This record gives sequence, C-alpha cells and structure tokens, in this order.
Amino acid sequence: MGMRLDALRHRISDPGHLRALARLQEDVTLSITRLRRLVFDLSPPVLQRDGLVAGLRSYLEQTCRDAGLDFRMETRLKDEPTPEQGTVLYRIAKEALVNVRKHAKANNVEVRLEDRDGGVLVRVVDDGVGIAAGTNGSPPVHLGMLAMRERAELAGGWSRVSSEPEGGTVVEVWVPSNGNGVMRLP
Repeated sequence: MGMRLDALRHRISDPGHLRALARLQEDVTLSITRLRRLVFDLSPPVLQRDGLVAGLRSYLEQTCRDAGLDFRMETRLKDEPTPEQGTVLYRIAKEALVNVRKHAKANNVEVRLEDRDGGVLVRVVDDGVGIAAGTNGSPPVHLGMLAMRERAELAGGWSRVSSEPEGGTVVEVWVPSNGNGVMRLP
C-alpha cells in the first residue's frame, strides 16, 4: 500500500490532493510500525533466543523503567520451560504487567517463577490500589483477565487474580510442563 501511495504521489500535482495523500502515507507508516511492534511483542527475539527468564527480565526492565516502578524478579526454576510453555507464560505475565502499569498505581512489582507440581507457576504481585470487588465479592472479569485465563486453560493450566481490600493485586498462573494440566487450584 505504501509503494502504491508513493507511485500515486508522482502522478498528482494538486496541492490539496498531495496533502491528503501525505496524511494517508503517514497513517500507513504508523500502521506498519504498530503492526511490527505487535508482532515483536507477541514473540520477542529474546524470548526465542534466551528463554522465558531472560525475556521476562528484559520486559520488566524496560516496562518498569518507563513506568517508574521498582521491580524484583525471583527465579526458582531448575530448567528453562519449553518454548511453547514459555510463550504462554510470557504473554500472560506481560498482560499482568500491562495491567499493573495501566491501572494499579503501584510503586513496586514482584515476579516469581517456580517449578510446581509438574509445571511452572508465575506470580505477579503489586502494591497498587487493588481491584474493586464485583457483585460476587471477587475481582470483576475484564478482557485482559479473561485472556490470561483462557491462555492458561488452553495450555492445560489455570490463572487466577486476587486482590485485598487494603490494596495490591496478585496474579498467579500455572502451566504444566507436559501439556496435561493436573495441578488443582489451592
């Protein structure tokens, strides 16, 4: 589309049409940039090259620096998760961290990865404002939380979100190493 617009620009001489075409070219360039960023964020090279731990650490460093958050990352994994497991866990943890940045008004966030019951458990804990309880007393389900839960369940695991009245939110996700979910929610 960009090349076609560029070719069209060489055939047009009307200043008004050229301005309109320039705006279209800017929109196309912006769309391409956003699409590349989306593709990059879904499967960043560091995740593919160095694994989940390095991928999450890199994302945490960048996101927390940009948001003015202090973070701590604790890893209790004996082995790096499989690429498939790592991708699922990365995307869910990233969504949780996006929520911290956008909604929590937190100062600190902690991410912990650990082997648990034949899978990997990831905990994202913040000290923000928490999530107001829904009508049933539990946090309301938003699109991001629903996506986290569905990703975990598709991988044979689970995801849950909890929040205390005095503030702070905990996101936990567990994904089995072998793709067969066996760990029960505590």
